[in-house]
This record gives sequence, structure tokens and C-alpha cells, in this order.
Amino acid sequence: MKLSQALKEKNKLVKKIGNDQKLLGSNNSVIKGNDRDFNPEDLLKSIKENTVKLVKIKTAIAHANKPIVERIIRQGECKSLITFLKKLNTSDGQVQDRYRSSDPIAYEAHIKDATWLAR
Repeated sequence: MKLSQALKEKNKLVKKIGNDQKLLGSNNSVIKGNDRDFNPEDLLKSIKENTVKLVKIKTAIAHANKPIVERIIRQGECKSLITFLKKLNTSDGQVQDRYRSSDPIAYEAHIKDATWLAR
């Protein structure tokens, strides 16, 4: 099984488990004497079986990603740093603050332009 197929299968299992959990939640307790739309035992059995399959697939995906885990983590951290730098206040010099007095305020930024850092 290729990694892309494993990821698709994982997503299908997650969706199936979620749907079964939702059905079990809505059919577990009914008014005495009323029929249930689904058999709770069958739903619980399906959830357990699919959870075992999900664990196996997630484990296989983790093993497949082992050689590149460091790169994946580094990529995530770089994206976080870029997001931070894009939001960094780089006001420098005389700036007219529209909410304060009419006098300009002098700012001094250590990092004056963070856009080059984010590239």
C-alpha cells in the first residue's frame, strides 16, 4: 500500500468511526418499547474493529514517515516562524498615530523589515 492510499484509508476509517459513534450516541438510549434504528452491539463492534485498523494504518504511516520526520517538524516550525515574522510590528521613525495627539511618535524597531527573514 502506498502512503497516499494509506492516508485515504485512514481518513475513510476516521469518518466511518465518527459516523458509527454518532449513530451509537443517538441510538444507545431510547424510550422503553420503541425500536432502535440501529443495533448498538453491531455499531460498537464496528467501532472497535475500525479502531484496530486505524491504529495499524497510523502506525504504518508513522513508520513510513520516520526518515523524514525531522523535515516535517522543521517545515512546521518554519511556517510558525514565518507567521510570527509577518505579524511583527516594524514601526520605525516618526509615525503619526491616528488615535493619539497630533504630534508624531518616534518609534525605534530593532528589526525594521521582517519580510526578508520570512523568505
